[in-house]
Amino acid sequence: MINRAPDLSEVQSRLERDRRRYSAGMVDPDEFATELAVEFARRERGGRNCGLASISIFEIAGIRHRYGPEYVFDLVTELMTVVLAHLGPGDVVNLAESGEILVLGRDSPVGDLVKRVEDVCREIARRRWDAEGEQLLFTPSAGVATLDD
Repeated sequence: MINRAPDLSEVQSRLERDRRRYSAGMVDPDEFATELAVEFARRERGGRNCGLASISIFEIAGIRHRYGPEYVFDLVTELMTVVLAHLGPGDVVNLAESGEILVLGRDSPVGDLVKRVEDVCREIARRRWDAEGEQLLFTPSAGVATLDD
């Protein structure tokens, strides 16, 4: 008898069953909405509160007008590497079409999420960003709310 690893479909189905335990990082809008609904339901049952943050870059609209949406996509992709480097392993991130970055801090106290979002904003403001050979400085702004707010 030869012991072998489970079929890929078995592994995939197990991961899908437990995905809320493991999923973090960048997700699509539908998945973000699902994760947010799960957290609201948990909070209504008396579970721990969590935070929802929004990070905006003031200059994005002007850059979209000047360089076009394709450039904004590339730029926001670069911004996301900064965001993901500063967030926690349980944080879920979604990038809205407007360029706004939404962060759901599931597995840590709200104060910790506030600190991580502040760090992201400082890093974004500190860097010089290249726009077709022009060096840009960005003005990030952020807000954090709890599920109770």
